[in-house]
Amino acid sequence: MDINRIKEFLVLSEHLNYSKAANLLYITQPVLSRHIHDLEETLGGQLFIRDTHSVRLTEFGELCATQLQEVASTFDSALINIRNAADTSSDTLTIGFLEYAVRPFLYQFAEWFQTAHPNIEIDYDSGNLDDLTASVLEDRMDLAFVTHVGSDPSISKDLDSDVVYEDNLFAVVSPRHDISTRESITLQELSTYPLINYSETNNPYTANFHKGLFEKKDLRMQVAKEVTSFESGMFYAKAGIGVFLIPQHLSFIAEDLITVPISDEDCVVPLNLIWKTKNPKQSLQTFVQDFKIFYNTL
Repeated sequence: MDINRIKEFLVLSEHLNYSKAANLLYITQPVLSRHIHDLEETLGGQLFIRDTHSVRLTEFGELCATQLQEVASTFDSALINIRNAADTSSDTLTIGFLEYAVRPFLYQFAEWFQTAHPNIEIDYDSGNLDDLTASVLEDRMDLAFVTHVGSDPSISKDLDSDVVYEDNLFAVVSPRHDISTRESITLQELSTYPLINYSETNNPYTANFHKGLFEKKDLRMQVAKEVTSFESGMFYAKAGIGVFLIPQHLSFIAEDLITVPISDEDCVVPLNLIWKTKNPKQSLQTFVQDFKIFYNTL
């Protein structure tokens, strides 16, 4: 039985959405559907019930998800032990990160990786999105955990990336704003309100990412104010100048502002691990591969 098919099944069983699971796995929906069908034939039972509105596990699927998660975890642990035993590389890596985005896992992984690979020295450095991305592109950093850049065509030809997770996008407004009492809002509705966006000159990745979300739906952002920092965006939102868009992991900073979830299914911000395609360091691949294994066990 192919361990990759098992892992594809586990991703789908977690998200219960073929489109989202296929994107996370870097395969198409038809390929994922075919792989799940092949796995069902191998296991001898139906794993999912799928209709036009939902995807859910069958009882047999729930049993398989529990049992196969243990198989995948055991496989990953064994692979780490085997690779670590064979690893004699020594190197220095520089890793950049957005602090709030990686807080749930990076400190734990850093300790684990250093224990597993004492010959690889790592320098970690926090920073903002544009500086970190530029540092990787200009070979001043080896890897970085950043948001908003995974599918940016202007840099994708020079970078490899893996999606770590996808974060929901929220609209931040003053308590006096018209939408402050809403349970959720759509992008189409937001397009009718003045918005606060990042400066395309100073913060091109975030600015263009937000504009791109609207353009995909043939909508236009009504930008009332451009800002160069998260703090400035929050200030103008509090002053009632417009609606500011932030990922969910930053919503705790909103304090006395109101955060309203954006309900569009594809309105999410990816956190990507990025690195230069032509970076020759073997330790970089060791870091990427071990991080994937480690993160899947959380």
